[in-house]
Amino acid sequence: MKILIDTSYFLSLIRIGIENIPKTTLVNLLTKTSNKYFYSNLTLFELTAKGLKISSQENTITPQDIRVGIDAIQNDSRLV
Repeated sequence: MKILIDTSYFLSLIRIGIENIPKTTLVNLLTKTSNKYFYSNLTLFELTAKGLKISSQENTITPQDIRVGIDAIQNDSRLV
């Protein structure tokens, strides 16, 4: 099965939590190897924009956290 993963599921990678979505949801999803997982370039843009907005308002995340999260997505062989 082909699955397009929404930006919301990647937010935990840049240290942004969302109510009602456990931080382990993405990890649990990616353990099912029979599926093929996709993300879009728009997802990377949305993560960067959201992360920079929060980092400019609060000191909870840094631009480095955002870079690490984006790199994790781009370098994960399970994601296309």
